[in-house]
Amino acid sequence: MDNNEKNLIDKYLTESILKYTTPVIVGSPGETLPANGSISLIQIGDQKYGITCAHVIREYEKRCALDPNTAFQIARQVIKPLDLLIDINDKADIATLNFKDCIFGYSIDNIGIGTSFYQTPSWPPADLEIGDRIGIAGFPGENKFEKNGKLWLATCSISAQPITDIDQHRIVIAFDRDTWYYTPGQIEKGVPRGLGGMSGGPAFLFHDLTTKGLLYAEFIGIVEKQMEMMDILCISRASQIEYNGKIIAK
Repeated sequence: MDNNEKNLIDKYLTESILKYTTPVIVGSPGETLPANGSISLIQIGDQKYGITCAHVIREYEKRCALDPNTAFQIARQVIKPLDLLIDINDKADIATLNFKDCIFGYSIDNIGIGTSFYQTPSWPPADLEIGDRIGIAGFPGENKFEKNGKLWLATCSISAQPITDIDQHRIVIAFDRDTWYYTPGQIEKGVPRGLGGMSGGPAFLFHDLTTKGLLYAEFIGIVEKQMEMMDILCISRASQIEYNGKIIAK
């Protein structure tokens, strides 16, 4: 990948993909250690979905069982995710929510966060192969900061990395920490120590660049988890989601 191509991908990640994701915070009022994750904003046909990991919803359910005041906050709004839930599948680690009437957008350092739903050009997504390049975005919870008296989560995106393994349920990519990009500002390389909180963030396939320097990216899944002690990410494939939001993992 030459520098021009790399710079174009980096710019696309920070200015475009972040439009299609927003942070999730799960916790009780006054709690000092809330859980956090990410959610992808995806439109299939005329249907608008919030797509996140099943384990993000399960964490909310678990906390609600202990404290009925537990809140599920997306960006600056508190919602009741179980009322909006279309389907959840623990094997695929995917949950789909009906976001037809939801708007969550805000900005950090003039970068739009969660301002748009990604309109899929067709469904299901494109076939994938080992070596295809994947980029992701989301909100690692270790990067919290205050601005205007409010708590915010810094964003993180990872430049296009090749698929190293793939099956019908998941994609595996290994990543170089030098390809992490943050807002606001540039955080020292190697920080955060992990990517906890990225779960549910979107993963995009980068198609070949055209001779005009245009970049085309296609939504193909959500971040599931980072393999412990390794710079390897597992991505749950969006091809397991049907047009109507139902999940078909077997």
